[in-house]
Amino acid sequence: MVLEVITLIVLAMVLVVKYGTSAHLVKLNQQQLELDNVCQQHQSRYKVLVTERKASEGEERNIQANIAKLEAQLEDVKSELTEQEERNRELQDRAMGD
Repeated sequence: MVLEVITLIVLAMVLVVKYGTSAHLVKLNQQQLELDNVCQQHQSRYKVLVTERKASEGEERNIQANIAKLEAQLEDVKSELTEQEERNRELQDRAMGD
């Protein structure tokens, strides 16, 4: 009789441990699924950010090229303005000399 009670107690302990192990595995699997989903979200966001960064870098290069062109045009306009001012002074001097 004692042996049968011990066997029942051991069987109950095995069932409790098996249930605890199964519950823990289910919890771990759920966590893994959630982490996989988060990982996929981060990967897709990363891809979007990389694409946006490449586009921004391209725009920046275009803007820098435009700035260089505008600076060159500014220098040309400044030299033309200086030349025009000199011509105006010459004309003014001639008009005052007459």
